[in-house]
Amino acid sequence: MLISVIDHGMGTTSSMTARFIASGGNSLNVGVGGGILSIGDHHGGAIEKAMEQFYAWEQLGKEKARGQIKEMISGKKTIYGFGHKVYKDEDPRVLVLLKEMKKLNFKSKHLFLKEEVEKAFQETKGKKLPINIDGFLALLLCDFGFDPLLGKGVFIIGRTPGLVAQTYEELKYEKPVRRVEEEEIELLKE
Repeated sequence: MLISVIDHGMGTTSSMTARFIASGGNSLNVGVGGGILSIGDHHGGAIEKAMEQFYAWEQLGKEKARGQIKEMISGKKTIYGFGHKVYKDEDPRVLVLLKEMKKLNFKSKHLFLKEEVEKAFQETKGKKLPINIDGFLALLLCDFGFDPLLGKGVFIIGRTPGLVAQTYEELKYEKPVRRVEEEEIELLKE
C-alpha cells in the first residue's frame, strides 16, 4: 500500500514543492518537509474523505448505498477516490494491489463499494470512472478499521521516500534556483 504512493513523477504538488525549496539552497530535510507540508485536500487528502464516504455507505447497507451513489452521480456531487487526471481507464497501482490481494487471499468487505460506484457511473453517465489509488487505499484502510483522520498520514508515510529521492536529485544534479520558464507563465487580466 505504501509503495503505491511513493512517487508519481516530478509534476506532483509535493515533488515540485520539495524540489523548489531545495533549489533555493535549503537542505534535504527542509525540501522533504516542504513537500510533506504541501500535501492537502487536493493532493493526498482524498483518502480521508473517501474513508468517511465508504464508512457512511457501509452503515447504510448495500441497497441504500447504491441509491445514494446514484443520487450523488445524478446530482453531480463529488464522489471521493474516483477518477484521475492521468489514468482515464484504470489506475495501474490499483491493479497491482488487487493482484496482491488475490495472492494473499484477502477478502475486502468494502470492495463492493468500488464496484457499485463504477457500475452506477457507467449506467448513469455512460462512461467509465475508475477508482484511483486514494480511493483504493481508503477502501483497504476501512477494511483494517483505521480512523479517517489517519488517511493523510498513511499517504505521508508512503510518499516520504519519494520526496527524499526528488529532493536529493534536485540538490545533486540540478542548478540552484529552479524557475518556471517565462513562456509557461500566463498572466491573468481582469
